[in-house]
Amino acid sequence: MIKDESLYIAGPLCFYKNGYGMWDALKKEAEFYGFTVALPNNNVLEYEEGNKRQFSAAIFK
Repeated sequence: MIKDESLYIAGPLCFYKNGYGMWDALKKEAEFYGFTVALPNNNVLEYEEGNKRQFSAAIFK
């Protein structure tokens, strides 16, 4: 991967009873294979309301 890039892991797991534990397991597996991982709940997103381009940039920041 290029420096400052991350593998973004998302999906409906947050709605499952043990979803956050499953996310952690996926993150650990990806890190084992050398990936830097970003999850939807890692950071508070900073963006201007209604600006979709800025919103997507904030996700992958």
